Amino acid sequence: GAGGAVRVDGPRAFANLTACRLYNNTRVEGGGAAVIVLSGNLTMVGCTLHDNAATGATHAGGAMYVGGAGTAHIGAGCVLYSNSAADGPGGAIFIAGAAGLSVSLVGTALHDNAVAVAPYGGGALAVQGTGTLHIGACCVLYNNSAAHGAGVAIFIAGAAGLSVSPVGTTLHDNAVTGVGHGGGAVLKQGT
Repeated sequence: GAGGAVRVDGPRAFANLTACRLYNNTRVEGGGAAVIVLSGNLTMVGCTLHDNAATGATHAGGAMYVGGAGTAHIGAGCVLYSNSAADGPGGAIFIAGAAGLSVSLVGTALHDNAVAVAPYGGGALAVQGTGTLHIGACCVLYNNSAAHGAGVAIFIAGAAGLSVSPVGTTLHDNAVTGVGHGGGAVLKQGT
């Protein structure tokens, strides 16, 4: 099934995760090895997601996949590290959804996440569709990598929206590991 450890799916579905640890989950078909949100609401505070992998062809979001009309708030003290997407965008988190999809990060660290294969980007985060990603205060994104570049830390495609708080948010030491588009820490592509 979808979602190695947690699946939130349904208009009234919700999950509140506090001080949890989700690790070593693998998903061969699709993304979101640890968490998948297709509709409904997810809130995480003080959680650690590490060493999760989306390993199948064209699968995205090593740790988390947020799609459809879902919402996710990844709050203070959450850390996502050493997650990978073998053949898709979003080493740690992949967001793909319709209008109304919203993902926010506040006080969250994403580091040492990777996208291994070209042409995908977003070593830490990738957003496609018309959803919105908000990176709030005190987020840190570092040491994330993408083989093809294209927004090594954050890749935004299509009509997806992005807002970043300038308060205590840092992006550093993210790297392109092969020949690619570059894009530095953030690449916004499309309309």
